[in-house]
Amino acid sequence: MSPLWGKGWLSVLIFATLMGSVGAAHGAATQAETCRAATTLATNLGLMRGHLLVAAELFEAGHIELAQRHSKHPAEEVYQELLPGLAQFEVPGFAAELGAFADVLAAGEQGRELFSNRYAQLMQTMNAIEDRLPLGVRQQQHIAFALVSQAAVEYAVGVAEDGRVTDIQEYQDAYGFVTIAKGKVVDEAALGTGQLARAFTGALRLWPTLMPQQPLATESDDLAQLVALMRQQGMAAPACD
Repeated sequence: MSPLWGKGWLSVLIFATLMGSVGAAHGAATQAETCRAATTLATNLGLMRGHLLVAAELFEAGHIELAQRHSKHPAEEVYQELLPGLAQFEVPGFAAELGAFADVLAAGEQGRELFSNRYAQLMQTMNAIEDRLPLGVRQQQHIAFALVSQAAVEYAVGVAEDGRVTDIQEYQDAYGFVTIAKGKVVDEAALGTGQLARAFTGALRLWPTLMPQQPLATESDDLAQLVALMRQQGMAAPACD
């Protein structure tokens, strides 16, 4: 083998190795970026689900005006934040289904006959979107932590230290976020058998009703303990690194 040829081959090998490393680094960065975008989109979908869940439960209970308020916020504000993510993952929007549900609530008692069908259609559409996102267990855990953390913030705004509900909508939103978070990380079939499931059960006692008529007696520490447990179990850690 010619010494010059050998040096040339070595240079090619080094160059190929370097280019391979650059390509791998770029691929990893792209994968992480995609992971973060999917997590952000799914988190926003989770927040919207929380609002819609509360709207549905209030409507079923006959609290029409409050139900309308909770459906109006996702339709007018939260949905706009979803559009870039929906476009990035090339999944169809669901403005029509969201608007149809809001229309039912706006109709009040006259919309009750269509309520169940419209809500089911909206949830099915949102489920189909989330099913198309590249979401793993760590991401679902991180999303659940984000929802519970937001719930803690809104509960603190909605309920005074003496148990008086000072902002009913924030109090109700917090319930919706915790309920959606629980569905992401707690197996309903195993409810009550694990530490995390028991922590969620304890936290949800903060909402004996969505329409409290007197100060709440439940300790708000239950929500802080749930946040701490989720953090301890690693759910607060970045899911895409």
